[in-house]
Amino acid sequence: MDHHILGLHHVRDLPMHVPLYEWLFLGLNGVGFIVLGWMMVTWPGDAGHARGPSLGPRLQGSGELNPA
Repeated sequence: MDHHILGLHHVRDLPMHVPLYEWLFLGLNGVGFIVLGWMMVTWPGDAGHARGPSLGPRLQGSGELNPA
């Protein structure tokens, strides 16, 4: 369960409850983290640095093993 759904605390503790603050806070942060993750995946990195695990030796057209 989410603390927002349970109503444990509010983003702004005002005498009158304004749910718009909570929904804007959750929406903007959610979109912000999605954009941040997308940027981390698509941002051009160092050309000499591998972006994933090494695939090891690869098969070439002749069927022999050649180093990557």
